[in-house]
Amino acid sequence: MENKEYLAVLAGCEKKYDSLYRGAAAAFGLSDCSMWVLYYLQSAEELLSQQDLIGLMLFPKQTINSAVSGLAKKGYVTLEMIPNTKNRKSIKGICLHIP
Repeated sequence: MENKEYLAVLAGCEKKYDSLYRGAAAAFGLSDCSMWVLYYLQSAEELLSQQDLIGLMLFPKQTINSAVSGLAKKGYVTLEMIPNTKNRKSIKGICLHIP
């Protein structure tokens, strides 16, 4: 398979996965960013902070902060201050309430 063909196949797969995640987010009443925040938190091997998510994701900082804040208000996540930091919080306590 040539590079051009490979890239076309890869782009098609990415489009399908994006559609799958967008549909799941809509089904649960979440924004795309909120869905990706949950994905990253679920797949992480250690606790993540909002700052970590900003470094990992391609969404603007304010969008990520709004998504995390909204998830906390819905009870999906909790935020806990990280000791010896000014204002850094870890995100944990994912509780998915599936209707």
